[in-house]
Amino acid sequence: MWWRHLLVASPIIILFSATRARAQREPTAEECHIAAHYSRPGQAVSLPAIRTLSRCRNDGPPALAALWSSPPSDTDALRALAGASFVLRDRRILDAAREAALKPNNSTGVRITAMITLARYLDSTLVVIQISPGAAQPATDGVADGTSPPVDGVQPLPPDARDRILEVLRRLEADPDPVIRATAEGLHRVLTPPRDPVVTQARRAAVPEPVPTDTLRTDPGR
Repeated sequence: MWWRHLLVASPIIILFSATRARAQREPTAEECHIAAHYSRPGQAVSLPAIRTLSRCRNDGPPALAALWSSPPSDTDALRALAGASFVLRDRRILDAAREAALKPNNSTGVRITAMITLARYLDSTLVVIQISPGAAQPATDGVADGTSPPVDGVQPLPPDARDRILEVLRRLEADPDPVIRATAEGLHRVLTPPRDPVVTQARRAAVPEPVPTDTLRTDPGR
């Protein structure tokens, strides 16, 4: 993996990376049924089960959408959910992640992780590392770092998916939570680069100096 660009947007570091996708074995229908059973909300979620669901076109979307509706409190499970949702592209997962990001009763960590998942639908090379000491870390799990090629669910992402995602980020730029606001602003800025070179230069001037790459781990999944 190599860094293509580094942008600091408080309270997160947004990194762009290039990775090579690795094909994985397609799970059987029985394996998908079992994975869905062990990924139900309200119980101890199995991380291998969530990762299996990322390649289940039929059972995966409703199971992952249900987890977004009642997000796990365990950080590792939340990371796995984000990773699986990034790989499995389905309208139901998109809608559930949008609601999770907008729901004020969800924790800041859940909402940020949902935003990052949505943003990576638009830019699959986007990797985000949370550095704010006051918020949960939504760092990407191995399944989300580009090592798994995307899989289309039974209900593919709608044609207006980009508009729906950007609309969520615009709404969250006015959220009462300052961490949510800053994250939404940073993601929105990265995903909608201005065409006006004068505006582009002004935005670049407003971005803090990049953190030296030798001070960061080169593997955001660790």
